Amino acid sequence: MANDEHVSIFRKGPDAVKKYMAAKGLRSLDLSDQIFDGLNFPSGYVLVGTKFENSRFQDCDISLHVPNANLRNCVLRGRKLKIRMVGNAILEGAELYDLDLTITDGLSQQQIDSTKVGVNVQLNEYLRPAEHWEPTEGKEGKTQGGNPPPSITPHRPNPNSNKYPDLWPDVPMSPPGPSGQIRDLEVSSGAQVFPTTSELAKRIEVNNLSVRLTGVSLVDAIDGFLLKIEQSNSLETEFKEQAKTFLTQHMANLETLLLALPEPGESVSEDTVESTKPALETYLSTAKDGFRVLLDPKRLGEMTVPTGVVLLSAALGAQFGAPLAGIAFGAWFSGRESTEKLARKFLSDPKD
Repeated sequence: MANDEHVSIFRKGPDAVKKYMAAKGLRSLDLSDQIFDGLNFPSGYVLVGTKFENSRFQDCDISLHVPNANLRNCVLRGRKLKIRMVGNAILEGAELYDLDLTITDGLSQQQIDSTKVGVNVQLNEYLRPAEHWEPTEGKEGKTQGGNPPPSITPHRPNPNSNKYPDLWPDVPMSPPGPSGQIRDLEVSSGAQVFPTTSELAKRIEVNNLSVRLTGVSLVDAIDGFLLKIEQSNSLETEFKEQAKTFLTQHMANLETLLLALPEPGESVSEDTVESTKPALETYLSTAKDGFRVLLDPKRLGEMTVPTGVVLLSAALGAQFGAPLAGIAFGAWFSGRESTEKLARKFLSDPKD
């Protein structure tokens, strides 16, 4: 059963949820076995790992960004209902009707088969076509099993679009050069620099809005690179899974961090940022370990370096007074001088 207090706070809207979770130090909510018909919060929630099992959202004008969520047997219906999730969400028995659904990572075939996809679902996702799909009619005309029927047209984001040209520079791994060799960007392996509580409070007060804007751009960049990884035929399967796991976790950590921030315009003190510190520490430490794996040129092969993801991740950390220092990337930023300079600016050790 759901936590009654969680349900009550959820019905009050995203701002109330954010303050409640920060005050309680919570990372997720239990909203199972509930009927949330008619909720109107188009500005949207960001809820990591939340449990919606056996709940229903119908005729809602609401946006739910729910990485790692449990949506088992959940009914989601309505033209103004927007759901965004990652591929490791639990979807067994979920019923999806007439909504805008975004999957930011490829689902396994088992997850696809366990989901009851209804009609008129705008599916913005990265699913690989299932060769064995055969439609079967169930109650209320919904289609059961397999990939979405032909009436559902997947909208596949183009990572090479010019939507954010300055945030997503594509740099080939092996361009022509005097040596013809990949050049490593070496960063010393010193300890991560973390701000004091007082410094963090000052940084948040000044940079709160810019951190949020950077976070939105970073999510977009991660989505684009996830799609590139999914569509690549040159990467090793093990590396693809490691990269997808890291990027998905990095995005979830980012969303937890943004959720822990005070509201823009609020008075910021050392006490109010106490809940932000552990979220920032998790974000930085995961990034440090994950990028070491992700940016190994020997494994990345002919894939382009995800400079948008790297630089935005570093820039976001820098806005807290904690750039991603101490990361031995073994990566290569070249071909565009401004990109390399920017990478060095954010990723260089403060001692240098």
